[in-house]
Amino acid sequence: MLKINSTVLVQAWIEKYNIWTTHDKFYNQQDHLTVEHTNDGIPCYLHNDVEGINSSTSDVVVIDCMLESMHSLKTFLKYNHNKHYIIFCNGWWDNTKISLPYSYTLIHHFFYLFEMADTYLSPNRFCFYLNKEYKFEDNKPLEFICLTGTKRPERNVLIDTLTKSIDYDNYILRYNGQDLGQACLSDILSQNSGQFNSYLPLVEKYYHDVSQSLPIDVYNMARFGLIIESDLIQQNQFFLTEKTIKSIITGLPFVIAGTPYFLKHLRELGFVTYNSLWDESYDDVEDFETRMTVIAKLCNRLAKFDWAAHLKELEQIKLLNRNNFLNLNHVANLKFMEAEQKLIRILDEIN
Repeated sequence: MLKINSTVLVQAWIEKYNIWTTHDKFYNQQDHLTVEHTNDGIPCYLHNDVEGINSSTSDVVVIDCMLESMHSLKTFLKYNHNKHYIIFCNGWWDNTKISLPYSYTLIHHFFYLFEMADTYLSPNRFCFYLNKEYKFEDNKPLEFICLTGTKRPERNVLIDTLTKSIDYDNYILRYNGQDLGQACLSDILSQNSGQFNSYLPLVEKYYHDVSQSLPIDVYNMARFGLIIESDLIQQNQFFLTEKTIKSIITGLPFVIAGTPYFLKHLRELGFVTYNSLWDESYDDVEDFETRMTVIAKLCNRLAKFDWAAHLKELEQIKLLNRNNFLNLNHVANLKFMEAEQKLIRILDEIN
């Protein structure tokens, strides 16, 4: 048995893991490692609690980085080098290319993917009742929509590239609460310019925030969505957030500004992208500024794309992605099996 004195999110992971092990034992007669949340377990800290982490007397420390990824590298580098860290993280990175100056185990869990599945599909959640249906119609007034939050230097590069190079003006580009294209008239998403907060509660009782909202009326005004993911400049990693997931669940066609090979990793999860309809080679461009330029050029080309002629293929991609979203157990099985093997090795070393 592996005992962890868990934070809220790591404890939630343990509960999900135990549901998975119970299921596998019942249906497949498979035995698994037992993981429990106990007060006398391995200490667990939020990833940014550097003082608490470094003051711990335990040789093994659990890190709750469940909402973040390798963009937290500067924080990771502040940890003492004489411990072994078990890092629970929403993001994945290639540890053969990204090194940390101490011993650690990455427990990668697609937190946002599974959280959004629960958020949008459970009848016990507020978002179950949202309209989640993107419709393919001929009379779309906009070429694309792009709803992006807090200002960051790397996002500024893409926004600047877009505003200078897009050949048309029928698009919505809302950045940090400011409309840089046509005005976005969604009351739900209205925030003062420069004061965007994705975790602003829109409904207090059931905690429904901006990041969970689906402005489907705005989606349905456009032919595709330009998604600016949380990470843009990092290499050799994959950080999937609700930004992409909302397009997948609605069926809104997407172009994703993310890290290199983001679409490749998305396809590995069973989702379908649009490389059969248009050029997605931007995904392979490792140089950041070049990738942003190529994405802007694609947005221009898509203004001439014959959407009506490819309606059948677009609907098929929408249905395939929805079906995959409804059957994420194949992803959960893989991630829990990977995590279990890593935790077994740690337990063996502790004992």
